[in-house]
Amino acid sequence: MIKGDNFIVDIDNPYLPTVSNNLPGPAKVYRPRKIVEAWPEPWYNKFLKVKAIKLSDVVKIEINKMVVYRIIPHTNVSNNNKRLWKTIHKMYEMYESLGSRREREGFKFTFREKDYFWFDVIFKQEKGEKRLEFYVATSEFQAKKLKRKLENKMSITMKEADIKDLHVPIENTIVQEMKYLKHDIFSLNTNTNDTKTPISGLMNTIDELTDDGDMVRVSVCNEVENRKKWVKNAQWAFEKLSKGKVPQRATLNGGRVANGVKVGIAAVVNEINDLLVDTFQAFSNVFFKSEKEFKKEKVINKAHSIEDEVGTNRISHDKAYLPVFKSHIRIFAHSSDRLVRDSLSETPSLSLTDLTDTNELQGITVNFNRRRVEIIEEVNNLQLTLKTKLDANVNLISTDEMSKLALMMPNKELQRKYDDALSVKKKVETDIPSIVREDTCLHVGVSEYKDQEIEVGVPTKDKDSFYSGYTFIGKQGSGKDNLLQNFVREGNLNHGISFVIPDWICQEGHKGMADGIRDLIPPEKVIDLDLSNEEWIIPLDLTDVMNKIGRKGTSVFATEMVDFLNLGDLTRAKKILMEASKASGGSLFNIKRLIEDEEYRFEIIEQLEEKGNLRLAQDLMQWGDNKELGTKADPILDRLTMFFGDDNLYDIFAQPPKKEVDFEKWMKEGKVIIVRMPRRKIGNAAKVLVHWLTLKVLMTRMLMSEEHKEKHGCFMIFNEPEQVETRGLAELMGRIATEGRKERLGSIFAFHHWNKLPDYLQENLISGGVNQFLMANDNKKTFEKAKERLEPLFTVEQAMETPKHYSICLLNGKEVISPFLVHLAPPIPIEKRYDNSFLTKRHAQIFGRHWKELQQVL
Repeated sequence: MIKGDNFIVDIDNPYLPTVSNNLPGPAKVYRPRKIVEAWPEPWYNKFLKVKAIKLSDVVKIEINKMVVYRIIPHTNVSNNNKRLWKTIHKMYEMYESLGSRREREGFKFTFREKDYFWFDVIFKQEKGEKRLEFYVATSEFQAKKLKRKLENKMSITMKEADIKDLHVPIENTIVQEMKYLKHDIFSLNTNTNDTKTPISGLMNTIDELTDDGDMVRVSVCNEVENRKKWVKNAQWAFEKLSKGKVPQRATLNGGRVANGVKVGIAAVVNEINDLLVDTFQAFSNVFFKSEKEFKKEKVINKAHSIEDEVGTNRISHDKAYLPVFKSHIRIFAHSSDRLVRDSLSETPSLSLTDLTDTNELQGITVNFNRRRVEIIEEVNNLQLTLKTKLDANVNLISTDEMSKLALMMPNKELQRKYDDALSVKKKVETDIPSIVREDTCLHVGVSEYKDQEIEVGVPTKDKDSFYSGYTFIGKQGSGKDNLLQNFVREGNLNHGISFVIPDWICQEGHKGMADGIRDLIPPEKVIDLDLSNEEWIIPLDLTDVMNKIGRKGTSVFATEMVDFLNLGDLTRAKKILMEASKASGGSLFNIKRLIEDEEYRFEIIEQLEEKGNLRLAQDLMQWGDNKELGTKADPILDRLTMFFGDDNLYDIFAQPPKKEVDFEKWMKEGKVIIVRMPRRKIGNAAKVLVHWLTLKVLMTRMLMSEEHKEKHGCFMIFNEPEQVETRGLAELMGRIATEGRKERLGSIFAFHHWNKLPDYLQENLISGGVNQFLMANDNKKTFEKAKERLEPLFTVEQAMETPKHYSICLLNGKEVISPFLVHLAPPIPIEKRYDNSFLTKRHAQIFGRHWKELQQVL
């Protein structure tokens, strides 16, 4: 019989194969005959055959991807960050435990690496320029939340950066680790009133940079320490202090060993002395029965008190109840020059010693090259090695202390001192109201909020607010003209708004108002009227208006004429002017003829009687002849003579109307109407023309139907109105600014500062609640007049620091719109402009009369 693992074979069966028994000695061959018995495989074999499972198939460690942000401080940055650091600690503490970073998928577990917070200050010199930059880095999991918290709590902007921006070369680099000198329970200086410590001393490092390639990096890496663990540690330290013993750091050095040996020898000697004293006292009691007792005195007394050893008699319990971080503080100084390297490493190290209080940070140079390289690679990769993570002598720094070590930004004074090296946002950033971000807004530029650029504009839905007055206020070169040009282009092309633009400056080229706007609009949408053209004279009267205004409407024109000629308190002259204006048909020349020409006056009286306007005819009859009229109308004639004594005005106002000059038609078609009246060519006649044109536009809008007003609104632009300002015109401008919205007639006033305008116009504009665009300006009163609308988001001082091509927008709406800063849209490039220079001459011929023809007409 042969037995196997689970069978027995009978060897007498000749029909089965032979089997060797493999026994010692001569080989024997057996011929088994049959299997006598078989039984199942042992139960434990099943477990021996189970496939092994790797631990990595069940548990996975996920390494955090690091996100780096560059910090750009604002001018109003604050360093009072104690509360912020407690918030940051809480944010990271939520994921301090291993369980909070676990994710499960079936039987597979993923554990995310612990989150770290990195703060770095970089000093470097490249191409002769010194730069100072601040960086924050953290895990991708915490990055967005951290960015939002820091930007909301501090006046900073955070922009995503590359980890390569933090790179420290390995060669020619000194590495220092900043370590607590005493136990962690002792604290650094946390006085928040001193906003220059240590940032002021730290920024002095810039002055130590000498050659291109020189670099210093101050790196702080924080990891949350468990609160319960820290409380126990602190309690242990206080118990030692209460027993007169000093808690020591978990470090070992020659001094520490020597002190320990001294303390140990002293303890042994004193213990032996106590033993000997007890022994002799016992002998004395047994054999001599003396009443005198041996005194126990220490052979080696402690030479100093606990306060001497700690270095202070002021031990505070505050830190024990504050959150703390495990903090690794390193300083890297790189330069090809050894002397410069040493100097670069000393300056930031000394700046941190300014925080000395009951504890202090001391710089320890890493001399072992292998460890030095490890630390450099850690900060270059933003990943701590296991050796660093297990370091027992790590700093445990409270949130109050950390507010002085990290996230400290240079205040306004330091920013001015190191303006060349620092990148600072001098613009005040505010939340951007949602109403100015709508697609229906008239686009004016881009607002920068944190690291976002948001398209903003003037809300157009509320017509009453939109067609109110606007003031574009800024010094020369601040961007007023560019804003005006872009406002016209955007309003006309994308919103169908008509514009009337009287230009009494007429600077040539695209910087000029007339030429600049003319070439921004397609030629079919531009009307270009040159009132200074010597060959072709364009008529400009109100005949078309008076033909539509009706009998009662003539009184409106008459009232406007009284303001136009500015008769003051001359009652009789006002009465005569009112009656002449009603009968003139809207022509200044006809007013003059009615007063001077008796025959013409009697013709008009007959026409009025035929039309049934007997009252006005009777009023004119009462004038009598010129002899009876006498000197009553002399004030009127004096002013009219001043107008018609000017050849330009005479040619414009004396000629009959021309049907092609139709302002109402142009407004309905959404045209941009440019009216040139350069003062350098026509002198003070420009004042009369702009007043007359403004009156014409207002009365034309008043006669338009409500449907046409709503469909095609209109704006008048007054660029530097002080150059043509008269009392009557100023009052008319004020009326349009405050009441023009009823006629869907808006107005834009562009000037350097408020003192350029007369008081009565200032009050009318400000009290009327005009929309204001405040640009770069040196006139403080300009911003003080808007102080109530600016605060609390902008102070007067901050508003005065508005850079060129930016504007603070104070807009109106159904509800109050908070002020915000906008980067004005840039000028339209030359290649995108039209060449409409031909329109000026062509339109003069279409809408004017040749001077020779005009001589025959007149």
